[in-house]
Amino acid sequence: MNYQQAVDYLYGLERFGWKLGLDRMRTLMDSLDNPQDKIRYIHIAGTNGKGSVAAMVESVLRSAGYRTGLYTSPHLQNVRERIRLDGAMITEQEFASIMTRLKPVCDDMQCTFFEVITALAFVSFASYPVDYVALETGLGGRLDATNIIKPMVSVFTGIDLEHTEHLGTEIAMIAHEKAGIIKSGVPCVIGQLPAAAEQEIINTCKQNNSALVRAEQRCRCDRVTLLSGSTDFDLTIDHKLIGRISLPLPGMHQAANAQIAAAALAVLRDNNVTIQNQSFSDGLSSVCWPGRLQTVCTDPYIIIDVAHNPAAFAQLAAHLHKVFADYQIKFIFGLLKDKDLPASVQILAPLAQAVYIVRVESERSLDPEIIAQQFGGRVPVQTFSTVKAGFRHAIQDYQPGQLFCVTGSHYLVGEVLDEINNLTR
Repeated sequence: MNYQQAVDYLYGLERFGWKLGLDRMRTLMDSLDNPQDKIRYIHIAGTNGKGSVAAMVESVLRSAGYRTGLYTSPHLQNVRERIRLDGAMITEQEFASIMTRLKPVCDDMQCTFFEVITALAFVSFASYPVDYVALETGLGGRLDATNIIKPMVSVFTGIDLEHTEHLGTEIAMIAHEKAGIIKSGVPCVIGQLPAAAEQEIINTCKQNNSALVRAEQRCRCDRVTLLSGSTDFDLTIDHKLIGRISLPLPGMHQAANAQIAAAALAVLRDNNVTIQNQSFSDGLSSVCWPGRLQTVCTDPYIIIDVAHNPAAFAQLAAHLHKVFADYQIKFIFGLLKDKDLPASVQILAPLAQAVYIVRVESERSLDPEIIAQQFGGRVPVQTFSTVKAGFRHAIQDYQPGQLFCVTGSHYLVGEVLDEINNLTR
């Protein structure tokens, strides 16, 4: 297969949907001689923030001189974003070559999209080869396709209600599923968690004889300053001041993510992974993780953010209120059917001067008219059948002192980035 054929084949697997379970994944990897067993991992789960933490961990390890892999999902514009080697996307040639190798066995087993892209990542990382991989889980943890590895450390960011049709309807049930990535004797790092979630993690750690490390016990981010393009703070690890960090990811929640990432890296240092203090500074200061409260244009002023659940919308709203209080905020907004629409609207409506509601290019996109009804006249809204139509209409309305915030879905943010590229060519 050439690259386009490989991409088309991969997307064709979406017809199989989600099939949680590890049997197919283990059989698939057995047929490839288990490349995943040749790699060292930092395995990261959570409702929000796990991609940011993964990106930070990878950036610091790369700054320390290691060959690194980064596996995240979903992507914004290009599926190859999910698999990065030393910070660069896997090449089209390598993507097509590995996919060609995978296709016969995947056809026989009816593997899912996520299983195949995960297998492709494992093969790529082992072939490169990398020293360490920051590996983000997909859905949940216990039955997630990534969970066939034994990491050096398991990491948990915040846990909230999500994917309740698959993971359960209560925080404790969701935490139980995510806790399934904890392996025997492997230390576990946690950020701030709801009490019910923390108890599930504690119980699983005890069952697996895994040391529990609370991020704030190892690391602190003090004197936090929120700016439009960064979050600045003093980083302390194990009571030693590392220095003043200018993290190019805005938002108070990113300081909390940095604390978790630094704690996970500190645990790696406990296990003889050499990471100098300067590597923490250099890696965190240069991390690249698009789509997170990212300013993509200043005339018109446009911020993109992949928030898609109430917890993430609350973080977005807090940042907008703190940093952009002097702006009139207009949202370009779309949501998928499996998200909590009422709670999302409840958070965003008080901030909005207007909302341009769009249909995201996905079969799971929520009807813009249904979203409009939820706003219930509290805010002026307009609906559009495509992201392109809504975005172009919005920027024609732009006036100085206004800010457009694009949010609600990775798909939506990716489409807007494509549209901005089209308009600026």
